Amino acid sequence: MKTLYVMALVIAGAMSLAAQEKIITESEYREALSRAEKALYGGTHGPVRQLMETEVLTEGRPETDYRLRSVTMIVPGQGNHRVEDRSFGGKPTKTESLTINDRSFIRGLDGVWKNVSSSSRPPTEAAKPPASTSRPIEGEATYKYLGIQKVGDREIHVFTRWERKKSINDAGVTNDSESVTKVSIGTDGTYFRNEMNTKNSFSGKTGSIKIVIEIQTDPSIKLVPPVVS
Repeated sequence: MKTLYVMALVIAGAMSLAAQEKIITESEYREALSRAEKALYGGTHGPVRQLMETEVLTEGRPETDYRLRSVTMIVPGQGNHRVEDRSFGGKPTKTESLTINDRSFIRGLDGVWKNVSSSSRPPTEAAKPPASTSRPIEGEATYKYLGIQKVGDREIHVFTRWERKKSINDAGVTNDSESVTKVSIGTDGTYFRNEMNTKNSFSGKTGSIKIVIEIQTDPSIKLVPPVVS
């Protein structure tokens, strides 16, 4: 009897999820993402902590492997504090910068903070793979809203995008790719996560791209000017 009861609960839960799941349009999907990001970056919920990760790997070519991990504390209307760890071909680099109102600082490898002018600030780079000159030949995509799910003590709206496409670059090389994106948006607007995983096939080789963007509010964040040399 107990086993039957548990099975009934599992089936009921699956039916509930299926009832929430629905196909949506690309514009509905993009509007949900845009609205969530604008609210967080615009300061609707206060200071935020942003994690961005990128990993671009190609089979048999470790010298082109690219990884980026950055953590940025953002106080909307005031500035941000960013720490970036990068690796290209296995060679790591690290940068740390701080912008407060009209003042900018950068931390050297010696650990010492220095003032920098706007023209010498380190460039801000989004977590995305190197630019491509390829153009699409064919493709298809499906967008879904999976309803509200609970992760720990947080309730989130869940969206997914599945996309398959074929493209060709200027050298005539075709690339077949398939990507799956999962987006989680807190029902209270204080959390956002976008994770995309892509598999590529080109010139007899395979590759992968993973991009993660996670933003959540953190009222404890404060930006304080450092002691400079």
